[in-house]
Amino acid sequence: MNNSVIFYTQIISIIVFLMALFGVYRILISQKDATIELLKERIANLRERLENEEGDVLNDALAKRVHHLNGELMRLNQDKYTNRELISKKEVELSQATEVYQRLQEIQMHLSGMSVSYFCPCCKEATLNAVEAVVGFMGNKEKHFLVKYSCGYSELNKEKVSECKKVNR
Repeated sequence: MNNSVIFYTQIISIIVFLMALFGVYRILISQKDATIELLKERIANLRERLENEEGDVLNDALAKRVHHLNGELMRLNQDKYTNRELISKKEVELSQATEVYQRLQEIQMHLSGMSVSYFCPCCKEATLNAVEAVVGFMGNKEKHFLVKYSCGYSELNKEKVSECKKVNR
């Protein structure tokens, strides 16, 4: 093989490579242009749909909800008048049950030692002697909660009943 053949072969291969590269570049550019055109058409289509749409979906949904809530409010208002006695009875029952529940929680705290101090509030001696509880249920008014210390101090329903003997000495 002669040097001139090798030289011309290399030049032809470089020219073919550059033409292939240019061809691929043209294909990519044409795809980009086609994508841009497609997006422009989609934008125009969406604008046309937006202009042709009647009303707002959100406004329609809110109007339906307001109408539904007004109807429900009217129904509840009518039910309020017919069931006023039943509602007042249930409110009384609820308040009694709440009162009993709170009292039972206090007793549980006292019995577990979480609320009653083991120390006399006057002489600070660790002498808790007794805790007694009597509770009425649903209408009964019995409520006694007695805490006695060995020093003589005692409380009934968190009110002082007797004095501490160690402080008065």
